Parts: sequence; structure tokens; C-alpha cells
Amino acid sequence: MRVARSLRDPWVWTQVGLLLAIGAGAPLLGRAVKAGWQDLTPAMPALHPWRRTGAAILLAGCTIAAWGAVSLGASLTPSVTPLEGSTMVESGAYAWVRHPIYLGVIVALTGYALLLTGLLPAAVAGATATFFFHAKARAEEQRLVWRYRGYSGYARRVPGLLPRIRRR
Repeated sequence: MRVARSLRDPWVWTQVGLLLAIGAGAPLLGRAVKAGWQDLTPAMPALHPWRRTGAAILLAGCTIAAWGAVSLGASLTPSVTPLEGSTMVESGAYAWVRHPIYLGVIVALTGYALLLTGLLPAAVAGATATFFFHAKARAEEQRLVWRYRGYSGYARRVPGLLPRIRRR
């Protein structure tokens, strides 16, 4: 039931397309683009600093997304429509940002592109993912405000995609 409903959500299919496009397109873009004298192709040595940085960013993004998924628990759905009977989550990763899974995917896709290609394709991948997930978050929040009475207050207290540095 949960999967069948998600398959009807155009946001889910667009997200799958985005992941496939960046997954396949980042290496191709890296081969096609040159920035000044520096070739941004995957001809970098295996231990090149950009590759290590990309791997670290990819791992960080996967960790953030996983933390968000675990924090969401049984309320997890790829759709922008909350599940029937789900509860609003404000703890774990959701105490820091309202959309930690989206943040994690943006960071992971940026790291993936950097790992495989270079700085310019990573910037393109990150900007594209940010644009998409910001739009998806806006669509989702319209439904969350309708579903959960306290969501508007939560949205005022907790940032959307980028956590604030908290002072003691």
C-alpha cells in the first residue's frame, strides 16, 4: 500500500530521474568540461585530494540521510504526502533541520560528482539537487502544515535544509 501510493507521486519519479541523471551524467560532464587549463576529467590519480574530499563528502551525505531516515522511523515515505496515521517527528536529525534526508542526498550527490569528476561537475550536481529538493520540500511542507497542527511552529523554530550553529 505504502509503495503503491508512492509510485503515483510525480515527485518520486522526478527524484529517481534526478538521481539517475546525476549518477550517469556527472562522469560524462566531467569528461566534456574543461575549466581554463585544468582538465576536469576522471583522469585524476586514485588518491588525488579531490577524490578523497569527494569520498568524505559522499560518506557524510549518506550518514546524514541515514540519520534522517532512522529518526523518521515508521513515518518514512518517499512521497510528499505524509502516511496515514504517521506522527510528526521533531527529534533526532529533525531537531536540526526539517529535511535532513534531502540535505543528505544533496551532500551525497555533490560528493559523488566530486569523487568521480571534479569541482565544476560537483557544483552543477549540488546546485541541481538543491534546486529540486528545495522545490520538493516546499510541496511537502504544504501537506505537512495541513496534516500536523504543530508543524507551522516547528517550521519557525527549525531551519529547512541548513542547520544553524547553536550557541549555548
